[in-house]
Amino acid sequence: MKTAMQTPRFAALCRDTDDAAIAAARHLPYVFNLREDALARVEVSADERARITRANDVLCEMLPSVVIGTALAHRALNESGSAS
Repeated sequence: MKTAMQTPRFAALCRDTDDAAIAAARHLPYVFNLREDALARVEVSADERARITRANDVLCEMLPSVVIGTALAHRALNESGSAS
């Protein structure tokens, strides 16, 4: 599985997943984003806004690979179960 996650195909699937998530978020009835100005309006400190922004950025960067990695693991488990 680790080898599969280091392939150009895996990277392409992650980009496709990211693009699909962005497109889906555009259909939500509200902005799917923890924007700096919204956090400032509710009196979140500058340090806390920076921390939230960093965490949000990391989550957005990692989530596509988590989704694709989970799908690959699920597939591998199903294939190994049917081979037994």
